[in-house]
Amino acid sequence: MGGPESIIVNPGILSQGLVLAALPAFMVEHLILYEFKRTGVNEVYTFMISMPPLLAGWFYVLGRLLDPFRKKAPE
Repeated sequence: MGGPESIIVNPGILSQGLVLAALPAFMVEHLILYEFKRTGVNEVYTFMISMPPLLAGWFYVLGRLLDPFRKKAPE
C-alpha cells in the first residue's frame, strides 16, 4: 500500500470550468495570498475569507458586461 503521495486526484469538469471562468479572480487572489504570506498570515484562512467576495464580485462584473448582449424579450 502506498502512502498519501500515491493518491491521484483528478479535478472534474465542473471545477475546471469554475477555475477557467473565474481566472481573473484567482489571479487577484494569488496576489493577495503573496502579500499576506510575506507578513506571516496563514494562507488557508486568507484564501477562505477573500475568495468568496472575489468570486462574487467577478461574476457580478461579468454579468454586467454580458447583460447588453442578452436578447431582450418583446414587451
